[in-house]
Amino acid sequence: MEDEAKKLTKDYSNYLVVNVNQDVKSVEDAIDDTLTRLDEFSGLVDVISCQVNPGIATDILSRKEELFDLFQRVRKLELTVTQIRNTVDTFDQLVTTAETELNATTEGRIKNFLKPMFTKRSSMETTTPTFTEPPIFSTKDLFSNSRPQT
Repeated sequence: MEDEAKKLTKDYSNYLVVNVNQDVKSVEDAIDDTLTRLDEFSGLVDVISCQVNPGIATDILSRKEELFDLFQRVRKLELTVTQIRNTVDTFDQLVTTAETELNATTEGRIKNFLKPMFTKRSSMETTTPTFTEPPIFSTKDLFSNSRPQT
């Protein structure tokens, strides 16, 4: 029984052994990396502060309204690109649907021309599906005729 108790205490003592060297090393590495990045950022701020002329800053601030107009035009352009992409996707989907409904293939004109001669005609007449045009946006809604002064 005494041997078992010694073995049990030895096993329990192994559970309590903690190796903090690896954890401390990873924390030290993270701190060193952060300090390096802070030094780089500090150097960058020093370079920028030395190169910025107060006259340039006031010039930029005086053109603030022009910049806001430019930003607004860029937003409208992004909206236009999104609308064009959506319209093209819609038309692409319509073309794919129409090709499927009309049994249009890319096999070539000769095969398509000869195909009716070799296939049986159905007793029902086929009806042509109607085309519903999707809404198309107008760029006039987004952009005015007046151009900003430069």
